[in-house]
Amino acid sequence: MLELAQKLIYGLTAFLKLKIGLYRKELLPDYVFDSLKDLWPYNPPYCVSDTFSRKEEADIDLSICIPAFNAEKTIITLLEQIERQKTNYKIEVLIVNDGSTDKTGELIGQFVAGRENYHLYHQGNAGLSAARNKAIDNSSGRYLTFIDSDDEICDGFIESLMSAATTNDADIVRGQYYSRHGSHIRLCGIVSSFAWGKVYRASLFDKIRFPEGYWFEDMINSFLLTPLSEKTVDISVPVIIHNYVEGSLSKVQLSAVTYRSLEQLYLVMSLIEDYKTLGLTDEAYLHKRILHECSRLMVRRTERLDEVTKKQVFLACNKIFEENGIKAVEFSGVDRLFADAIINKDYVAWKMAADYAVVYNRFFDIRAYDQSKERLSPTTHYSTRYKEMP
Repeated sequence: MLELAQKLIYGLTAFLKLKIGLYRKELLPDYVFDSLKDLWPYNPPYCVSDTFSRKEEADIDLSICIPAFNAEKTIITLLEQIERQKTNYKIEVLIVNDGSTDKTGELIGQFVAGRENYHLYHQGNAGLSAARNKAIDNSSGRYLTFIDSDDEICDGFIESLMSAATTNDADIVRGQYYSRHGSHIRLCGIVSSFAWGKVYRASLFDKIRFPEGYWFEDMINSFLLTPLSEKTVDISVPVIIHNYVEGSLSKVQLSAVTYRSLEQLYLVMSLIEDYKTLGLTDEAYLHKRILHECSRLMVRRTERLDEVTKKQVFLACNKIFEENGIKAVEFSGVDRLFADAIINKDYVAWKMAADYAVVYNRFFDIRAYDQSKERLSPTTHYSTRYKEMP
């Protein structure tokens, strides 16, 4: 509670300083992208390609893709939850043991024995994206879903998502999710940016894969998969519990002092090119995605780096805005503060906007969730084109 109060105070103070202009703008060095590459190499992951392939679609409604690394404490619980699902949809479960050094592979092997619709694949440790991609390559369902091995699914996970998909002929169906930190659990509303908690029409992955060797892999969801979707349906049904586990990748990404966090910037640069390669032309949507990734997320994920490096990251964001013709007038609210800061090369304002965003987003999320409760009942679905999505 004290930590939250401090964040609120910092955020409101930052907002007042930005509005009054009560701060000093810093002089910045020249932008030198090579200085970032010297710290962490830039190898574009090329998430879009005509060479990707899947198995031929069979009489399977849903392929459930589960990457597993050192998940001996949680994986069987998840698999048992899948087994208990009451559904008439035909499923297959593809589990990829990503070079686990504990008993994960052994436990899964014992569980899948005798279950013809469960498939276990072993590979050397290559990361979450590579494991998901292996599952995609070997899938044959009409729809795909992704579940992390330390998460849990709710009763009705399959039935709720797939009923909405088939009834509405949807490309993507997004459910609600719970977030659990230790003993604390809360309902967080619709799953938007993450890959889990939804089902995708498998054909969306004909030319798309997750960025292997990269952190922040779920960025392809909003950059590529969502704009490709002709119809996205949201359901007011909690379908998954996302567990924040000590030592998990998401924890490491935010707490580690490593130049690998530069992959946040690198992935934005690469996905912009992938967006254009797919022939997507909605500039307004692309600009919103760029702003989203270059604002609070960029500040937060690189905050443990040294000041010299963070300023080069900020200047890289400015370069991205220039190259894509992004204007501040396209945005409002806290997004406008970020856009003004990036376009005007105001590094101090960029960091203060991130402090204010903690306050802004917290109250915005509460308001948006209250509105969603009024708009949706547990049995009501609504669909919208991606251009109209938040």
